[in-house]
Amino acid sequence: MKQIGTLALGVAVTIVCMTAVAPAVPSKSAQGSSSPGRDAPSGAVDDHAEDKENAHWLSSDWGDARDQAERHFRGLDVAMMEIGHRFRELHYAGIDHNWPYAQYQVEKIELALKLALERRPKRAKSAKPFLDETIPYVKKAIQAASKRVSAESFASVVDRMRADCMKCHVAENVPHFTVYIRDTRISVIGTGEAP
Repeated sequence: MKQIGTLALGVAVTIVCMTAVAPAVPSKSAQGSSSPGRDAPSGAVDDHAEDKENAHWLSSDWGDARDQAERHFRGLDVAMMEIGHRFRELHYAGIDHNWPYAQYQVEKIELALKLALERRPKRAKSAKPFLDETIPYVKKAIQAASKRVSAESFASVVDRMRADCMKCHVAENVPHFTVYIRDTRISVIGTGEAP
């Protein structure tokens, strides 16, 4: 797993380096145009000049660049934003009986948490029951749901997952990070039927 994390970090640093030092190529619509920036409307602020000015923000020293990239990846806070989004999507996938989408979301929740724990290994003990018990339970429930279980039954699976999220939050001394299952749908993914 450490090799995957190192590889992912190396790829990310490479992409960031390439983006940071690559010369900007104006789009065809911006070529020959007097407007500032890439496709910017007339009178817009030219933020492309700032891109050139900050093109070398990433250190050329591998160790320093790795540390800089790690700071940009951050700890669990960004991963939890992703996990929260995917948890909500998982909930609605169950309501919609969209089991392949539910499976996709639980797999991405698992991946996001594993990668976050590589960056913050001190949190691994609290997350272990979630990864070892909750995720397999949800995967198994999705497989069963795709064959026969109603969305109402799957709601209890999502509620157990929510409760298990809270166990980890309590173990990490952040019980005020309360996970709710909202009734208001904000997902753009649905049953596949146009509204």
